[in-house]
Amino acid sequence: MLLHLPAVQSGYVGRSLLWPGLGPRRATCLGVGVYLNIKEDCSAMAFCAKMRSSKKAEVSQVAPEPGVEVTFYLPDQEPLRLGAGEYTAEELCIRAAQECCISPLCHNLFALYDENTKLWYAPNHAITVDDKMTLRLHYRMRFYFTNWHGTNDSEQSVWRHSPKKQKNSYEKKKAPDATPLLDASSLEYLFAQGQHDLVKCLAPIRDPKTEQDGHDIENECLGMAVLAISHYAMVKKVQLPELPKDISYKRYIPETLNKSIRQRNLLTRMRINNVFKDFLKEFNNKTICDSSVSTHDLKVKYLATLETLTKHYGAEIFETPMLRISSENEMSWFRSSDGGSTLCYEVMVTGNLGIQWRQKPNAVPAEKEKNKLKRKKLENKHKKDEEKNKVREEWNNFSYFPEITHIVIKESLVSINKQDNKNMELQLSSHEEALSFVSLVDGYFRLTADAHHYLCTDVAPPLIVHNIQNGCHGPICTEYAINKLRQEGSEEGMYVLRWSCTHFDNILMTVTCFEKSEVLGGQKQFKNFQIEVQKGRYSLHGSDRGFPSLEELMSHLKKQILRTDNISFVLKRCCQPKPREISNLLVATKKAQEWQPVYPMSQLSFDRILKKDITQGEHLGRGTRTHIYSGTLVDYRDDEGTAEEKKIKVILKVLDPSHRDISLCGSLQEASARASFRVGAVMGELLDSGPTLASSPSTPLPQAFFEAASMMRQVSHKHIVYLYGVCVRDVETWQELLASGRAQGHLFVASSVPELGGGSRCLRAHGQKPRAASAADIMVEEFVEGGPLDLFMHRKSDVLTTPWKFKVAKQLASALSYLEDKDLVHGNVCTKNLLLAREGIDSEMGPFIKLSDPGIPVTVLSRQECIERIPWIAPECVEDAKNLSVAADKWSFGTTLWEICYNGEIPLKDKTLIEKERFYESRCRPVTPSCKELADLMTRCMNYDPNQRPFFRAIMRDINKLEEQNPDIVSEKKPAAEVDPTHFEKRFLKRIRDLGEASCPCSWAAGRLCAPGQ
Repeated sequence: MLLHLPAVQSGYVGRSLLWPGLGPRRATCLGVGVYLNIKEDCSAMAFCAKMRSSKKAEVSQVAPEPGVEVTFYLPDQEPLRLGAGEYTAEELCIRAAQECCISPLCHNLFALYDENTKLWYAPNHAITVDDKMTLRLHYRMRFYFTNWHGTNDSEQSVWRHSPKKQKNSYEKKKAPDATPLLDASSLEYLFAQGQHDLVKCLAPIRDPKTEQDGHDIENECLGMAVLAISHYAMVKKVQLPELPKDISYKRYIPETLNKSIRQRNLLTRMRINNVFKDFLKEFNNKTICDSSVSTHDLKVKYLATLETLTKHYGAEIFETPMLRISSENEMSWFRSSDGGSTLCYEVMVTGNLGIQWRQKPNAVPAEKEKNKLKRKKLENKHKKDEEKNKVREEWNNFSYFPEITHIVIKESLVSINKQDNKNMELQLSSHEEALSFVSLVDGYFRLTADAHHYLCTDVAPPLIVHNIQNGCHGPICTEYAINKLRQEGSEEGMYVLRWSCTHFDNILMTVTCFEKSEVLGGQKQFKNFQIEVQKGRYSLHGSDRGFPSLEELMSHLKKQILRTDNISFVLKRCCQPKPREISNLLVATKKAQEWQPVYPMSQLSFDRILKKDITQGEHLGRGTRTHIYSGTLVDYRDDEGTAEEKKIKVILKVLDPSHRDISLCGSLQEASARASFRVGAVMGELLDSGPTLASSPSTPLPQAFFEAASMMRQVSHKHIVYLYGVCVRDVETWQELLASGRAQGHLFVASSVPELGGGSRCLRAHGQKPRAASAADIMVEEFVEGGPLDLFMHRKSDVLTTPWKFKVAKQLASALSYLEDKDLVHGNVCTKNLLLAREGIDSEMGPFIKLSDPGIPVTVLSRQECIERIPWIAPECVEDAKNLSVAADKWSFGTTLWEICYNGEIPLKDKTLIEKERFYESRCRPVTPSCKELADLMTRCMNYDPNQRPFFRAIMRDINKLEEQNPDIVSEKKPAAEVDPTHFEKRFLKRIRDLGEASCPCSWAAGRLCAPGQ
C-alpha cells in the first residue's frame, strides 16, 4: 500500500501553510514552495535586473555516438546499446525493463520515445540497426493515471484489480485490499523521469493567471527542489548541512525558472540561496527526522505535487487542422480550419478521462500589475478574449477506451469507431504521428478494457498477437488463474497458460489435477509448471527438449502423461482469454468501472403490457412455435400534466397455444432455490410465508419464450430491435379469477424491486391454465419497415454494392460485439432475423439494419429442428444444446456473412436433413468466396473449436481492414437452383381463417413471399 505522510509535518502543505519557527519572510511549504518576497526585491533593484545578462553558458548537448542506444533516467543506469540486427520496439522495451528491474506487470506502462521527432514508437515498430545508423531513444513511462497514489481526496483513486476486490464495488477511496498500480522499481523510475521532465520543461508548468499566481508557482518549484534534494541526501546517506557544493537547488528547478532567477539582481539571488539552505536544514530536522519520513514518501509526494504544479501532467495533446465527428443516423458535421496555417483543434488522451477534444484556445499572457489606469484600459479588451477562450478551454468528451471497437489508419488520417457507431476522424501531420497516436489509445484500451486485444492491426503488439494465437494470458496472478479454472468447470487436465509476473522469460501453466488418496479418494489441486523461453525455443522446466513454438510444445505435452509428486494427469483443454476479463492486468478507474460488463440477471424479467393496450392486426407469417402479427400499442404519456395517448405500430409475436408449456418458467426445484423471491397469491405482493414450489411436481420445464424477452430487455443498442414488453395473458386471467374467488391453487412469484426497474414484472408462474382460449403470451416489438434482409437482397441483388454489404456486416458485428460485452447470447443470427430499417442504396448514409429477437432458444428445440438450422447453428449446439455460448453467435455470424456475400442465398438449401447432419460430422464448411481475406475471416468464425473463434471486436477490426484492402470485391452470385413449387418455408405460412368459418378444409395457406415481384 502507498503510505501517506503525517498530516502535521507531512512535508507537503497547501499554499497557506506556514512552517514553525519561520518568520513571514521565510514562510514556506514543501511541494508548494519556499516563500520569498521576490516582488519587493525586484522592485527595489529593477535597474540592476535590466542591466544584467547571464554569464553562464548553457550546457551543450552531447552529440549521440554512432549506433542505436536506449537511454534511461535513472542516474546510475548505463544506456542500452544495440548491435547490428532487426529489433521491434516491444523487444527493446522488454530488454530495457529487465535492465531497470521493471516487472512484467508494469512493463506495459512504458514505451520508447524519440526526442528529435517528438514521436513514440508503436510496439511493432521495426528498427534495423547497422553501423551507419545514429539513433537515441528514451525509455519512458507513457501510460499514466493521475491519483494512482490516492493522496488527492478530490479525485477518484486508481488501482489494479485484485481477486479480493469485488466487481462493481467502486469506492471513492482506495480499498485496503486493492493492488497498487506501480511496483517499487516502476515508482523509482517514474520519480527520476518526473524530475527530468520538470527540469527540462517537458512537463510544462501551469500558466499563471495573475502576477501573484506566477510568484506562487515559482515558490512551488523551489519546494519541489526541497523534496528532490532531501531524497538525494537520504539515498546517499549524506547529512543536509554537508551536501557537496555542486548540489544546488538550481539543478532541481525548471530551466526556464533558473534562467529567470539568474537575470535578477545579486541581492535577490543571495537571499533566495540563503533562505533555501536554512529551510532545507530545518525541513530535515523537523519533518524528515521527527516524522520518520522515508524515501518512498518523498517520491510519492513529489509526483503527487507534480500533477497539480504542471499542466495536463501525464496527458498527450495532438493538434489537428481537421476534426470530424459523425454518427450513422446523423449527417456528418465537420470541424476544420479555415485554410490558414494555424492548427485549430486539440485532441487530448488521458488515462483517467479517455479521449477529449476542444478548439485550441488563444494564449492570453498574465496581466502585469502596472498602474491602475493602464490596467483599466486593457480590461475591456481582455474581457472579450477571456470569454472566447473560456468556451474554447473546456474539453468535450468523445469516448472512454472500453467504448472503442476499432481504429483505422489511412496515411495520416485516423478514424476512431465507438460501440454506438459514432466516429471521430482527425488529420495528423504524418503517418508516423498517426501511429504514435493510435498506439497510445490502443495501449490505454488494454489497460482499462481488455488486456488481450488490440484495436488496430497497424500497431498490434507482437506479444499480444502471440498470446491470442496460442491462447496464452498476460502476467495474471495465480489467484486469477485458479478462479478462471473454477469458472470453466475445473475438470481434470484443464489448464491456463500465462506469462510470469516476475520473469520475462517464463510462461506458467496452471493445471487442474487430482491427488489420489486412500482416505479422501481424489482431492482437487492446482499445480503450476514452468515453461522456459530461451532464444525463441520453448521447453518445459527440467526437460532438455525444446520446440520452436509454444503451439508445438503444447501439442507434444498433450500426448504425454505428466507426473509430479503423487499426481499424474493428461492435458486436455486450454482455458483461453475471454473478452474483457477482469484480472490484475486491468487498471480500475472510475470510468473503467462504469464500463465493466454487466452480466445477465439469473432471473427472468421483462416489462408487462396489458392486453387492452394492444390491437392485433394482419397475420404476417410463422416463426419457430410462434405466429407473427402486425399490431398497434397504446403508449400513455404525461407531458406537463396532460395525459396523451399515442398509438405505435408494432410487431406481435404470439406463442403458439399448442406449445404453451414452454413459456412456463424453468425447473420448479430451481425456482424454489431462489431465496430472493417469495411465493404469493396476489400479483405484485411479496408474502413472508407460503407454500414453496418444491412441493409441486418436479418435472423440469424448459425456459424458452420468456428467456428471449428477458434477454432483449437487458439490451439497448441502435442495431438491435427494441422490445416494448410482454403481454402475459395468464397473469391477467389470474387477476380475474382472484376477483371472482376462483384463484385457489394458482401460485406465482412476482417482484416489484426497484433495482429491477420497478413496476409489475412476472418472473415465475405455475398452475393449471385457467382458460386455454385466452392463454396466449405475446412479445411486443418495434416494427421495422424494410422487413427481413434476405428477402430484400433477393429483390435488389443487381444493385447491391460492396460498400453496402460491408456496412451491413459491420453493423451486425457491432450489435453482436455489444452482446458479447454483456455476456449475452443471441443464438439465432441469420439474414432472415436481420430487419432493414433503411435501404440506403441511393443514399450516402447507406443501409441501417436491426437484429431481431432470437425467438425460441436452441435449448428447447428438438434435434430435427436443430439440424434444420444447419449451417447457422453452431456444431457444438447440435451435439448438446447446453453448449450454447457467445461462441455460437460467432459461427452464426460467419454463415450470415456468407449469406450477405451471396446476396441472401440460403446455404445448403438443396441438402436433406441427413446430408446436413453428415455435413457437420465431416467438419465441412460452406464454399468460401474467392477473396482470400474474406474467406479467412469466415473460416476463423466457423472454426469447429469454439475456443478458437475470434472476439467480435477483432471481427469488426478485421472487417474494416478487409474493406480497406479490398474495396472492390465483386459480389459472387451462386447459380440459382431449381425451385420446388411444393416446398415452402414455415415462416411464409399465413393464416386465412379458422376452421369452420367456411367450407375450406384447411386453415392455412402457403405463399412464396420471396419470389421477385410478389
